[in-house]
Amino acid sequence: MDLRLRDKPDLDKAKNIVCAIVGASGGKFYGQTRLNKAFWRAHVIHYRKRNGLLSVYPIARLPEGPAIDDFDELLVVLEREGRIKLGQREHDDYIETTMTLQPGQPILDEDEMESIKEGVAWVEGKTAKQVSRESHKLSLSWQNGANGDLLEIEFDALDVSEVDARKAEKEEITQTVEWAKKAVGGMFG
Repeated sequence: MDLRLRDKPDLDKAKNIVCAIVGASGGKFYGQTRLNKAFWRAHVIHYRKRNGLLSVYPIARLPEGPAIDDFDELLVVLEREGRIKLGQREHDDYIETTMTLQPGQPILDEDEMESIKEGVAWVEGKTAKQVSRESHKLSLSWQNGANGDLLEIEFDALDVSEVDARKAEKEEITQTVEWAKKAVGGMFG
């Protein structure tokens, strides 16, 4: 059973993070896909650098990559609350959503803002296609999941050397277990 938006964990924090992302972009952010990826990336960066979650608000696996769960509804709620103003602009050959931050938003702590700014910098100057492609390569939980699954930021925060080390540990454990099975089988027939 899916939770309704108002019942999702850390909803207020997720709203504050979305507003902080828009604020970190100079008060205006362009593109829903890019905002989704900045949100996901800020969470990954925060976990890596702070060894803790930026929020526990769900991030889901979509075909385009990691995305804020119930993102469209979340934006509508933020606009209804007067925290952002939604609009559109023509960009290249498509219409792009714009989000403009309204005054008087809560301030996040310095560590959180640093992670958010790095997430925004990661999407800056890139197209939606580019950030989607890059998120596919970087999100291990996206690679191993199915559409609609919730992603594990802790898993996505592992770097390649950590993943390789864990694979090597798993292989070593598997070999040890296989050796033990053969040894026990040999002893007891």
